[in-house]
Amino acid sequence: MSTPQTSFAADDGREVLDIGAIFAVLWRGKLLIALAIVVGLLLGIWQAYIATVPLYGAEAQLVLDPRDEKVVDIENVVTSLATNEEVIRTEVHILGGREMAGQVVDRLNLVADPEFNGLLAEPGFNPVQSLKNGIKRMLGMEVYAVTTSADPAYLREKVIQSMLANVEVVNIPDTYIFSIWALSEDPFKAAEIANAFADTYIANQVAVKLNVTEQATGWLAERVSELRGQLELNERRVAEIRAQADVTSPAQLSRTF
Repeated sequence: MSTPQTSFAADDGREVLDIGAIFAVLWRGKLLIALAIVVGLLLGIWQAYIATVPLYGAEAQLVLDPRDEKVVDIENVVTSLATNEEVIRTEVHILGGREMAGQVVDRLNLVADPEFNGLLAEPGFNPVQSLKNGIKRMLGMEVYAVTTSADPAYLREKVIQSMLANVEVVNIPDTYIFSIWALSEDPFKAAEIANAFADTYIANQVAVKLNVTEQATGWLAERVSELRGQLELNERRVAEIRAQADVTSPAQLSRTF
């Protein structure tokens, strides 16, 4: 079977495309082209209306207060949080970090949520996974079935990873405002996740400040106790010195004369 010529040489030696020959080639493969178009349309419809689940977004905002207010001046014991660029980037990293996400997962019990725990989702036809399994079988590789008896620690990490893929924390430029964006299949759940990040961050900051304040209070109480003990010791020493010196009062001197 010869391949049809889709170009020819002009009189000046340049190669010229033969449009008619090209259309003839396309017409011979019309069935294959039509099949590819139909398959592409079906996959697009399946992806758009069946496989793809709409996501809803929610935002929560936090403000880092730059004001430095102290009721008691114990600056050497409790220091305020600075508001330079490095600190802001650090706080953004903490807000969107795995530790914070783990606390939110535990707080909202997202391990029991099928949206973030794929093992709890209802089984359905997944063409991508089916294609992977088919290739593995052709290569002689073993295909493992998904079970729900996963290690709890591993499962929690997978849920954290799945949730972080739908959460973004940014600092609004030239401000002290942190914006927390969360995506979910349920708009109320998205708002709940965003608010949980904000509430957990605030609770952690309050806990840290309370811990530092308790340490400072304990240090001050211990210092006061030491000073009180030193004062009592000095008073006893003064009393001993006075007793040994047998100081005579003015009244005793007047009776003598």
